[in-house]
Amino acid sequence: MQKYWTKVALVVVLLLLAVYAAFPPAKKLRLGKDLRGGVTLVYSVEVRPGDNAREVLAAVIDVLKDRVDPENLYDISMVPQGRDRIEITMPLPGEEVKAAKAEIDAMLEALDAARMAPERIDRAMSLPPEERVAEFEKLAGGDQSRFDALVALAAKADAASHMRTAFDEAERQGADDTTLQQLALEAAQAEIAYEEARREVAGHSLSAEEVRRALRLPDDVKRLYDSKTGEQAEIPGARSRALDRLREEYPAQKDLLENIVEKFLAYESIRTTLDDPADLERMLRASGVLSFRITVDTGTDPEEETRLRELVQENGPKGARSADKAWFKINKIENWYNDVADMQYLERDPAGFFAARDYVVEEYHGEYYMLCWDIRGSALTPDSDRGWRVASAYQGADELGRPAINFQMDPRGAKLLGQLTEAHVGDSMAVLLDDQVYTAPNLNSRISRSGQIMGDFSQTELTYIIRVLNAGSLQNKLSPTPISRNAIGPNLGLDYLRQGLGAGVIALIAVSLFMIFYYFRCGVIAVVALGCNAIFIMGVMSTLSATFTLPGIAGIILTFGMAV
Repeated sequence: MQKYWTKVALVVVLLLLAVYAAFPPAKKLRLGKDLRGGVTLVYSVEVRPGDNAREVLAAVIDVLKDRVDPENLYDISMVPQGRDRIEITMPLPGEEVKAAKAEIDAMLEALDAARMAPERIDRAMSLPPEERVAEFEKLAGGDQSRFDALVALAAKADAASHMRTAFDEAERQGADDTTLQQLALEAAQAEIAYEEARREVAGHSLSAEEVRRALRLPDDVKRLYDSKTGEQAEIPGARSRALDRLREEYPAQKDLLENIVEKFLAYESIRTTLDDPADLERMLRASGVLSFRITVDTGTDPEEETRLRELVQENGPKGARSADKAWFKINKIENWYNDVADMQYLERDPAGFFAARDYVVEEYHGEYYMLCWDIRGSALTPDSDRGWRVASAYQGADELGRPAINFQMDPRGAKLLGQLTEAHVGDSMAVLLDDQVYTAPNLNSRISRSGQIMGDFSQTELTYIIRVLNAGSLQNKLSPTPISRNAIGPNLGLDYLRQGLGAGVIALIAVSLFMIFYYFRCGVIAVVALGCNAIFIMGVMSTLSATFTLPGIAGIILTFGMAV
């Protein structure tokens, strides 16, 4: 009898665990493309003569999975199709996820709508004095300090307008040149004072793009050595640090920022797929290309360096190229410091931090870009020199014993890399993957066949980069755009879901009735066991993050019959 109750208790506990894992089903169970609606993309893959097609497709799929969904958080499936194609399926987000995303987008749009852009300030200043106050209140959004700043700015605008009027009046009355020059100088100074004050007022408004950039950053906590205390310090993730900077810079909008962050975290917790198929296509365009570029030394051309830095701040890194130089994003800035003091120095003065290491680096919207040469003879890229590739890549260790990536070039690659490094011994050479700088060691001697990529890599990152290099450049393997695109709308998927669940319920009722009428009491016991079996199935599928599909529902219906 004791054993009987022990078994009953065990079954009850397992049932409760399964119910906890599976309910509510709308949130806990993942639906596939055929039930939720989704998109299927088919890409062609170049398989060279002599290559094993199965191995090539498997390698490309591994690399793409690691790139698109390394943590297996999204319901994205990739399967080979034939000899040279890959089918990629992505379900569409559910209504709850869409609603959460729409709410965040609306809050960000409202943030921009309330932002004091220079154009809105100029329009407010052009209004009659009695109408200005109402417009200032709208622009300030209840922030008294912003309202006071607008009132002070209006005084400068009126002063500039008065000086322009005085100059025009003097010119019309034929004043002498000395008087006109003095009035013109005063008018220009008043205009400059107004523009500077306007720029300062407009610059103290939080923008939606600043918030988006902060939320896109990873939030992994890092432990770093603190030379002052001699202990390991816990450093908040990049997202937390970026949000803290926004809170300090825009204290008046702190509550609004907190609300947006809270909504974003709630959205992240229910998000199980990408928001748009276009996001998936964009991620697949990253080509996994290895390249080498000589970095620009500090002081090579101070005037040109200053000009390019100014262009970065005005037009962004892509709009700040010159005929022989270009900016390239640093992959992980935390790889460039090993101490809390260095991190604080970097955040305080990025240009000075890297100048001390003989690199030209500029910060732009929280990301860092290194200036490299972009001319033949100072770079080795697939575009400038074709026909070379990485022969093999494997895990190694750097001088400090940290995990690193060792690679070997094929014969042509070894020749070209040898020519590049021989001509630049003593310079620094950036190693780039997909045009992002991973490391930039100093060249002490000629390098030809083998090299090493150093950095503070996690095991996941190491595996990913090694797979990318061993798979070869995907730029010439994967088609730039899908050769076919097939979509199932959410309404059609919902119809499939209703029909599938209806069939499952009918099957369960039919089998239950048959069991009860044919076996009586034993049939009732079997039906209860059948219900427990269904709960166990849903609990296990929810725990394993398995995806429900139409064939899966058919399998569950078959399970009901087999369980009898």
